Amino acid sequence: MPGVRVSSLALIFSLLATSAGAQTAPAPLLPPSMTPAPPPVPQPASPAVLPPVATPLAASWRLPDAQGLLAAIEAAAADGLAPADYEPETLKAAISAGEGAALDLIATRAFSRLAADMRDGRTPSSARVEWYVRDSDSRDFPTETLLAAALASHDIAATLAGVAPMHPDYAALKAELAATPTSDLAKIALLRTNLERWRWLPRELGTRHVLVNVPEYMLRVVSKGKLVSACRVVVGKPDRATPQL
Repeated sequence: MPGVRVSSLALIFSLLATSAGAQTAPAPLLPPSMTPAPPPVPQPASPAVLPPVATPLAASWRLPDAQGLLAAIEAAAADGLAPADYEPETLKAAISAGEGAALDLIATRAFSRLAADMRDGRTPSSARVEWYVRDSDSRDFPTETLLAAALASHDIAATLAGVAPMHPDYAALKAELAATPTSDLAKIALLRTNLERWRWLPRELGTRHVLVNVPEYMLRVVSKGKLVSACRVVVGKPDRATPQL
């Protein structure tokens, strides 16, 4: 099917209600009780202090921009990320000390890590079980360009939000996470896992794409935001990961 992008997702929590015969693309997710549990997504340990970025970026941070970055870090929990991964306390101390080389280094390091995680996901590619989806976001939205845009616009939060997944299911997962009691640790972990999986995909799936929801055993063809076809599919077993293509 020329020009159609194919994505296969193991997303396992239902957040959007779908009416029978709806023509807009539904959120193809089911409650855990109705789906076989896929293998857990390995999560790397959150470092107490971030290592330097591989290629240090040159940037000059004004205090209002650094404060905007701090607010964006604290808001990262809404996307299922851990604010502690991005040195908020170290950044606060640098802000208190004022503008200069220390603030430039710390803010640039924190922004680069947060931008990369929001764009590409927190989990290293080597830990993504049977995941073969190609994601060009790091090429389309390089960190250097994002950093320059954020400092030029003085809107750090908007720049970071601009690389998050655009699919409605991602927004629905965020809304459900915000509504989940902090005591429901199992559900929170499930929602964070699915938000993370969406970040492994390209930010945009394309105007025409085929989406396979593995736990639901369903394939849907979407064109220009409209569901044009759907059918049942055969996937792997609960104890064997289904390759994601």
